[in-house]
Amino acid sequence: MPHANMKRAFIAFLLPVLLTGAAYAQDTNSTTANTPAAEAAAPPPDLYVDAGVDRDVVMPGKTHLKGYAGYNDPAPRRGGGGGRRNGGGGAPARTGPDVTVAWSKASGPGTVTFADEGKAETAATFSQTGDYVLKFSGKNSATNLASTLTVRVAEAPPKDRLDVVYTKNYSIDNPLWNDRAKSLIVGWIPHCIDQINRTDLTQGQGGIDNFIEAAKALRGEPYTPHKGYVFANAWVHQTVEAMSIALMIDPKGDPDIIKAQDKFRATLEDWIPKILAAQEPDGYLQTAFTARPPNSRWTEHWSPQFRGNHEGYTAGYFIESAINHYTMTGGQDKRLYDAAKKLADCWVAHIGPEPGKKVWFDGHQEM
Repeated sequence: MPHANMKRAFIAFLLPVLLTGAAYAQDTNSTTANTPAAEAAAPPPDLYVDAGVDRDVVMPGKTHLKGYAGYNDPAPRRGGGGGRRNGGGGAPARTGPDVTVAWSKASGPGTVTFADEGKAETAATFSQTGDYVLKFSGKNSATNLASTLTVRVAEAPPKDRLDVVYTKNYSIDNPLWNDRAKSLIVGWIPHCIDQINRTDLTQGQGGIDNFIEAAKALRGEPYTPHKGYVFANAWVHQTVEAMSIALMIDPKGDPDIIKAQDKFRATLEDWIPKILAAQEPDGYLQTAFTARPPNSRWTEHWSPQFRGNHEGYTAGYFIESAINHYTMTGGQDKRLYDAAKKLADCWVAHIGPEPGKKVWFDGHQEM
């Protein structure tokens, strides 16, 4: 039978393998086992060379370079899976012979000046605009490899900045935009207000209640920790901005728009004191920090460990909302505006290269 022949052939193949494995197991478990022969010396580890990512530079054209030449694969670092210096993922770092590195210009229209072409971390300056290819070389006693990156150098922007366009009171007279603006004013913005005022949401929670609880924390009262995402404050600030812009639109007697605008005015009068009460004495404003849980590891403003907590993101939206509210009132109501200036002064006083300040950047900036 074909199946019987196949079975016998399989057993004939497998039996020597099993016997060999059993003999090996017996030898290795025996107290009199022979010492195995010395393993052959492992080949030297591969050399990895990585110039870094492509980038755009604006004249006068200076960029900071951070190449890598070593024995640990830099790919995990590029993918966020670990540091290239330690092998990534907790793997032990590999070593090898000394590596010599060098930066050079492979192509480009102008002159490239390196601060130190013999260091992996250095800076390069470009004499004119255009596309450049920079080469980063690494070599040891046995291997010589190179990696390249592209730098696009563009003209600097005009010396005079673009003029700011300030929103002012205006009317819309267009068949398309009349209906679109009305839909936003009477439908979408009131919906956002209602959702932000709710305290029972299971998705998208964290509205004006976060500001109320942060104010309690500042007063030393029992409070409920911040709800929702760390950037939830932005939804409130964006809605304040939207209401302010919508209040600049001439309703042209439309009763639905007039009713919505009345709601916006009442909401602003309700929300503004609650927002201001959540601002810390030095001007800092983010309820995710102020109303953080008691056991939180986030214990200081602008902590590099929590760079992704959207401090600059929510601050930027607060400033935008304050400017639009100030503009909508013709400068007559400066409550939010003054608070935004206080927030900006807080950042300037604490962040920067000067002694006593934090050298810091936001993981998710807004402006």
